Amino acid sequence: MVAVDVEERRGAGRSRVLVRLASAIEPEWLLDHPEMLREETQLIWESARERVEVVSRLLYDQLVVEESRRLPGGEQADAAARMLLDHAEGFPDPEQIARLRRRMELVTEHCPESGMVPLDDARVRERAEALAKGASSLRELREADVLSGLLPPQLDRLAPDQVALPGGRKLRVEYAPGQPPRSARGCRTSSECREARRSATVAFP
Repeated sequence: MVAVDVEERRGAGRSRVLVRLASAIEPEWLLDHPEMLREETQLIWESARERVEVVSRLLYDQLVVEESRRLPGGEQADAAARMLLDHAEGFPDPEQIARLRRRMELVTEHCPESGMVPLDDARVRERAEALAKGASSLRELREADVLSGLLPPQLDRLAPDQVALPGGRKLRVEYAPGQPPRSARGCRTSSECREARRSATVAFP
């Protein structure tokens, strides 16, 4: 429908629009004027669904005749991944990345023969972008396993995330800057504490 005759009325601090004359139109009638038709496609952030979408529109001058939405395809993957990451505050988890960095720095310092190098921002960003290309929403991105793609194969042997006690329990190893690894927190007996300290210092006596 096209409004042919429109009047704006104001009163009592309010305004309203009165349509005096309108005419119904059919979309196919617009095809008689192809010079006025154009298509546009753009990436948008859909905040309600926390995801990137592709919006395709057919316009007659400034009038939207048809609109459709879909998830980004291969040609929009890079731009969609960047947009998704722009809205992914706190991803990757800063605490997880900081802990991984400390473990890798410890190995780099004490076991240079391992060939391990410190984890830099570029590698973290590269991993995040790779995961973003395979995700369609923030929920999927947050559920993705970031660390598995950054872990050197020998890291768990040289700077373990956890140590196993004789009874089968596992304790998290703490890696504080400038201090040796510690894993005594959470042990229940003095023998467990001794074993935890011994296990955490095997690689770095």
